[in-house]
Amino acid sequence: MKINRNMSAVITNKQLLRTENRLTASMERLSSGLKINSPGDNPSGMAISNKMKAQIRGLDQSKSNTTDAISVMQIADGALNEATSILQRMRELSVQAANGTNSLSERESIQEEIDELVKEIDRISSDTEYNTKVLLDGSSDTRVYATPKSAERIRISDHVPMGNYDVVVQEMGDYAHATMPDLNGLDVEGVITINGVEVGIQKNKVDNQYQKEMRDAIEAAGGSVTDMNGNEMEFRSRATGSSQEFKIVFPANIAEAAGVDTDPDWEYDPETNTYSTLQIGKDAVVEAGNGLSDTATVTASGNRVFVTDQGGFSIDFMLNDKAHYNGELYEDENGFTQTSDGVLSLEVSDVGRMVIQTGANQYQHIEVRIPEVSSKSMYLDTIDMTVYHGPEDAMVTLDDAIAYMNSVRAGIGAYQNRLEYTEGSLAATNENMTSAYSTLLDTDMAQEMTEYTQQNVLEQAAISVLSQANEIPQKVLSLLS
Repeated sequence: MKINRNMSAVITNKQLLRTENRLTASMERLSSGLKINSPGDNPSGMAISNKMKAQIRGLDQSKSNTTDAISVMQIADGALNEATSILQRMRELSVQAANGTNSLSERESIQEEIDELVKEIDRISSDTEYNTKVLLDGSSDTRVYATPKSAERIRISDHVPMGNYDVVVQEMGDYAHATMPDLNGLDVEGVITINGVEVGIQKNKVDNQYQKEMRDAIEAAGGSVTDMNGNEMEFRSRATGSSQEFKIVFPANIAEAAGVDTDPDWEYDPETNTYSTLQIGKDAVVEAGNGLSDTATVTASGNRVFVTDQGGFSIDFMLNDKAHYNGELYEDENGFTQTSDGVLSLEVSDVGRMVIQTGANQYQHIEVRIPEVSSKSMYLDTIDMTVYHGPEDAMVTLDDAIAYMNSVRAGIGAYQNRLEYTEGSLAATNENMTSAYSTLLDTDMAQEMTEYTQQNVLEQAAISVLSQANEIPQKVLSLLS
């Protein structure tokens, strides 16, 4: 027997320490409810759980982001619903104004209401906000850049991919031009008409009175005076395009006195004994350029250009005063004379849309496009009930505006539906991810209690055995007695 090295006690103590360590770990898992309380418990499991925790918290926030985005869509659509009601009222007024029983003063009253309704459309556009972010002013729409800056009111469909699209302006649209000869002081009397607007010609009328009446008649006929040479007036239509016209009718006596009866632009009608001339504006001539496919078509109404192609591809814009047609001479910003090639390039970018972060990681988002809805984008600022064909033209403009509004609202509704599905998907993913995180990290209390009980019993047994092992050296004393 040996007394310097009690191996039985050493061995028993070693097992006791192991049991105590296991018991301590089990008690920690039971008290914390976690399987992994330190990296040593499960190094790879801790790394995985931390990643999963980041994903779960990211999904929580993404779901909140999606809920906010749905609120944005609801606010925008609520505002557009009111704007649609305004457009319907404006169209109703245009139908009323088109009735021949209305006098000019009544159409002017209708136009006053139209003007106020247009202002309300613009107020809705500028004041509809979510968390101070304006929604309907175009700030959340795809950016389109024109080079040179000769296009405005640019509208694109959702089916126009990012890229550059060129058109070549061969001719600009033009106004309808006409000249009213000097009829003051003629020794004749009668009634002339400009687009059906009557002007009485009387002997010895005062110049200022004649000029005022003629100018008022030209404005009511849809034109504006551009030059006056004495009592001769040059005027043009307010808009460009082949739909713009001036039909001027003179009784034969006035035509002969003014000397227009020999002008080839004037035609004589023997049935009415009148001379008339018809002056018509023209549309721009624009052709497809680089970036557009062979199936693309380009049309124009005045200086408003429409580019369409298969698959819903559509670009709509207005050429402005900075536009130049092919071959036109113009001065550049440095004052040098240049020859324009007529090329207008439109760059459809990948920026501008509202980005909704709908995932826990980079690039997991939905881009929401909310086009501009204003009087300018819908050409409501061109409506004038007081001029020739004004109510009829307004009906066409408002039909286009209502169709545009329907398109915008349909897009917003589609985004809202998608976001609602996204919200549901995020909730389901979050639930499953949380379940996986719980499986990896949370303690199975029943299983752990079994482990705790086992280690507790082993500890008590080890302590008892250690006590007996420590008594073995004492038995040496019996050999010495």
